[in-house]
Amino acid sequence: MMNKDTMSQLLERLGAAISSGDLKSVSAWWTFPEMFLSDENATVLADASQLGTFMGQAAEAYRQQGIASTKPELERVNLLSETLPSVDVRWPSLDASGKEKASEQSHYILHRAEDGQVRIRVALTRTK
Repeated sequence: MMNKDTMSQLLERLGAAISSGDLKSVSAWWTFPEMFLSDENATVLADASQLGTFMGQAAEAYRQQGIASTKPELERVNLLSETLPSVDVRWPSLDASGKEKASEQSHYILHRAEDGQVRIRVALTRTK
């Protein structure tokens, strides 16, 4: 069974990789196919290459807004089953001085893969 610490560690590693621009590492925490949902669209990514392109575009958009880093704030965990938790995460958008410029809410459905690693299966960006 997954615990809150395991989920927090996954999200902290993801936030660090996104903040540093290490898009190759980012793909290690996703299960494919992956689905991203938002008010604007639904995107299904078949593999790590597509995820890298998708995340690279997002990272560039954040940089253009002066956002330098983020760190997850785990707000809620709901165990859907033994291998499928859903989590609500607040992602503050920090500038180079560490000042919060904005924030984003995300809802994830995680999955314990066959290799025992916890990965993200579905990502939903919420506008509030």
